Amino acid sequence: MGQVGNTDRRTVVTLASLTGGRAYARLMDLTGLFGAVVVLFPQLYRRFVLGFLYEHPEEVEWNPRFTDGCE
Repeated sequence: MGQVGNTDRRTVVTLASLTGGRAYARLMDLTGLFGAVVVLFPQLYRRFVLGFLYEHPEEVEWNPRFTDGCE
Protein backbone atom coordinates (compact mmCIF):
# COMPACT_ATOMS: atom_id res chain seq x y z
CA MET A 1 0.00 0.00 0.00
CA GLY A 2 1.53 3.34 -0.98
CA GLN A 3 1.58 6.43 1.13
CA VAL A 4 -0.48 9.48 0.35
CA GLY A 5 1.36 12.79 0.61
CA ASN A 6 0.11 15.72 2.69
CA THR A 7 -0.51 17.73 -0.46
CA ASP A 8 -2.77 14.99 -1.84
CA ARG A 9 -4.79 14.87 1.39
CA ARG A 10 -5.17 18.64 1.47
CA THR A 11 -6.30 18.62 -2.16
CA VAL A 12 -9.01 16.03 -1.44
CA VAL A 13 -10.29 17.95 1.58
CA THR A 14 -10.16 21.27 -0.27
CA LEU A 15 -12.03 19.92 -3.29
CA ALA A 16 -14.65 18.24 -1.10
CA SER A 17 -15.21 21.40 0.91
CA LEU A 18 -15.44 23.59 -2.20
CA THR A 19 -17.96 21.33 -3.88
CA GLY A 20 -19.88 20.97 -0.65
CA GLY A 21 -22.92 18.76 -0.64
CA ARG A 22 -22.53 15.01 -0.71
CA ALA A 23 -18.77 14.85 -1.26
CA TYR A 24 -18.07 16.90 1.85
CA ALA A 25 -20.73 15.10 3.90
CA ARG A 26 -19.28 11.69 2.99
CA LEU A 27 -15.77 12.88 3.85
CA MET A 28 -17.00 14.01 7.26
CA ASP A 29 -18.82 10.69 7.73
CA LEU A 30 -15.60 8.86 6.99
CA THR A 31 -13.70 11.08 9.43
CA GLY A 32 -16.28 10.38 12.14
CA LEU A 33 -16.19 6.66 11.48
CA PHE A 34 -12.42 6.61 11.72
CA GLY A 35 -12.60 8.62 14.96
CA ALA A 36 -15.06 6.11 16.42
CA VAL A 37 -12.68 3.24 15.60
CA VAL A 38 -9.85 5.11 17.32
CA VAL A 39 -11.93 5.61 20.47
CA LEU A 40 -13.60 2.21 20.61
CA PHE A 41 -10.83 -0.04 19.27
CA PRO A 42 -7.42 1.53 19.98
CA GLN A 43 -5.50 -1.69 19.31
CA LEU A 44 -7.10 -2.03 15.89
CA TYR A 45 -6.20 1.57 15.15
CA ARG A 46 -2.59 1.02 16.16
CA ARG A 47 -2.25 -2.06 13.93
CA PHE A 48 -3.84 -0.31 10.97
CA VAL A 49 -2.02 2.99 11.27
CA LEU A 50 1.42 1.41 11.59
CA GLY A 51 1.21 -0.33 8.24
CA PHE A 52 -0.59 2.49 6.49
CA LEU A 53 1.32 5.58 7.60
CA TYR A 54 4.86 4.46 8.34
CA GLU A 55 7.47 3.06 5.99
CA HIS A 56 9.19 1.19 8.84
CA PRO A 57 6.43 0.32 11.32
CA GLU A 58 8.71 -1.93 13.35
CA GLU A 59 10.68 1.18 14.40
CA VAL A 60 7.68 3.02 15.88
CA GLU A 61 7.67 3.28 19.67
CA TRP A 62 4.36 4.31 21.21
CA ASN A 63 4.36 6.74 24.11
CA PRO A 64 3.05 4.94 27.23
CA ARG A 65 0.50 7.73 27.78
CA PHE A 66 -1.16 6.73 24.51
CA THR A 67 -1.07 2.99 25.11
CA ASP A 68 -2.45 2.74 28.66
CA GLY A 69 -5.40 0.38 28.53
CA CYS A 70 -4.58 -0.82 25.02
CA GLU A 71 -2.51 -3.82 25.98
